[in-house]
Parts: sequence; C-alpha cells; structure tokens
Amino acid sequence: MVIIQALGLDSLTPPNSNINLHVTVWTVSDVSESPFRAQIWFNTTPPGSPYESTLVTPANLAFCPLPSPKIKLQYSSNVTGEPIGGIKAFVRRGQPETTIVDDEQGKFIFPPGGSFFNIFI
Repeated sequence: MVIIQALGLDSLTPPNSNINLHVTVWTVSDVSESPFRAQIWFNTTPPGSPYESTLVTPANLAFCPLPSPKIKLQYSSNVTGEPIGGIKAFVRRGQPETTIVDDEQGKFIFPPGGSFFNIFI
C-alpha cells in the first residue's frame, strides 16, 4: 500500500445535475523549495474530509452577467491514503518554485457525478 501525504484538489459535477465538466486548463504551482509531483485521477473518491471552495470563476469573462459555476471545487490538506476507485490518468513532475500548466482544450469531459482530481506530493 502506498501512503500519500498531500494536498488534494477535486473538481466534480454533482450527480443528477445534467452538467458535464470540461477541463480546459489545469495549473499546479509550487511555492516550496522542493520538487513536487502532481498525480491526476479521473472519477475517484479522494481520501480525507474535503472542504468546498468558493474560489471558482468562469473562464469566459465576456459574458455579462457572468454565469454561476455549476461544478464543485473541493480541497483537503495533509491527507493520508490513496484515492478509492477511479483511474490514475497521469503524473507530472515540477521543480521548486515553478508552475506546471497543461492546456487540455476541453478534451477531458466528465459526466454528472464524475471528477477530475489532483494530488500534489
């Protein structure tokens, strides 16, 4: 068994919401002096007790008024354990004090109840 002590960030669409989550861009920034690893998981249940973030904004700011986000952005810190179920899709490594940005162009699409989950180690 692998023990992961990390910060987790989970974007998910509520079940029965009729809302799909399209991932266009994801970003991971490291402000520490150590290299880091970001694991990306699809449709998993993260360990720990998540908190819901209000820091969600639409990407297209040309709309007036701005639409309300329909996904949930959740986070946990100092989590021990592995996600349950789902797929570890890929891993990215970063150097200290750098930012990784990946432009997915909406190619990751998750149905209601699906999730895009990052673990930062």
